[in-house]
Amino acid sequence: MHHSESINGGYATGIMGIENIWDGADLRVFNFETNSYETIKIDYSKIGDLDYNIKIGAAIFQNYFYGTLNNVTSIPEEELLVYTLQKYNMGPGNMSKILKLGPNWMDNREVASGGDKLYFEHVLSRLDNDTTLKIKLTDGSYYEVSITNKALENNYSRT
Repeated sequence: MHHSESINGGYATGIMGIENIWDGADLRVFNFETNSYETIKIDYSKIGDLDYNIKIGAAIFQNYFYGTLNNVTSIPEEELLVYTLQKYNMGPGNMSKILKLGPNWMDNREVASGGDKLYFEHVLSRLDNDTTLKIKLTDGSYYEVSITNKALENNYSRT
């Protein structure tokens, strides 16, 4: 499949599955090369370019992750990564709706109106058992989580 073709039936483009609702959007992201925040204006006409697609997908993910880390107190620290993955797939509107139902957001994903309700399980189950994922934080430290396939067999287990 050519990298600019849709990967989910026409709603999103490229390896990172970027939807056209992002066209023209300004994203505030942290640039680790300059050690400062910057604003990226998304140009959807370039989204079919593999490098650009990955850059924008990573920027959206970072924006969601840092936003949750800094603003959503109802998400336990150990759930930040899986919450962000789910938000990346379902969007902020669906996740807000889910969060309004209470702290057990993983159990309330069926109320969402779109997306893959088991997205983070599907993504993380493809990793080798005991893979450690690290997300660099703006202060240079890392958010780290170890993924075990056993925990993902049925549902993500909160341990």
